[in-house]
Amino acid sequence: MKKIISFLILLLLCAVLLFLWSLLGGATVLTVEAGSQLPDASAFFPDSKQDIVYLSGTDAVSMDKPGKYPLTLSKGGLKYDAILQVQDTVAPTATVSDVTLAVPNTVTAEDFVSDIQDATQVSVRFENQPDLTTAGAHA
Repeated sequence: MKKIISFLILLLLCAVLLFLWSLLGGATVLTVEAGSQLPDASAFFPDSKQDIVYLSGTDAVSMDKPGKYPLTLSKGGLKYDAILQVQDTVAPTATVSDVTLAVPNTVTAEDFVSDIQDATQVSVRFENQPDLTTAGAHA
């Protein structure tokens, strides 16, 4: 009988520890692609059948700026910390053009690129500044 009681106490202790670990075990992280819509709060707990709602943090989320955004969610009447990680894994597209100009002259990297499409802010630059004091083709 003592063994059964000890086993039940141990089992109850494990259940309590598991419950506390789930509450204090850290934030749930959800990774989404930049440019997408803010996901429904239920995306943080896809297997849950409980109602899940955002409590705070959504105002600071910028879906077109990669980063980690802290959020607070409510699930089953309990508060949960969560992190929405916005990442940009899709390369931008653009139209590249040749530029012809007289020497000496100035040119910017933007002169070679148009119609840039991306979910995030894109900038262009020269890897090596071209020598525009010498005539000829420059790569």
